[in-house]
Amino acid sequence: MFQKGKKCMNSFLLLIPFLAIRFLLLSILSKGAIRRAAYFAPLQGQERVAYFICFTGIALLAQAWILLAVVVVFQISSHWIILSEERWCLDQFGTDYEQYMKEVRRYL
Repeated sequence: MFQKGKKCMNSFLLLIPFLAIRFLLLSILSKGAIRRAAYFAPLQGQERVAYFICFTGIALLAQAWILLAVVVVFQISSHWIILSEERWCLDQFGTDYEQYMKEVRRYL
């Protein structure tokens, strides 16, 4: 039992460099950057896939099933956030955004 808890704790320790770079370093560089980074995970191009693969890999390597569950829940919630943002954009921009949606895929 102790061994499983230790593995889970080790996997969370692997997140420290990521969080330090993403939030601590950005807050030192620019207050605007930290506000933008706090909104959401990277969503440009292949970054979304890389983010998911990175955290999934950390969870699997450390055999941290709780972290894996958190990653999966995060990805599912990300999808719902994207859908709500699309609804907002449709309300704000109307047919221009509909045309944009026809030209650009939601994922990949």
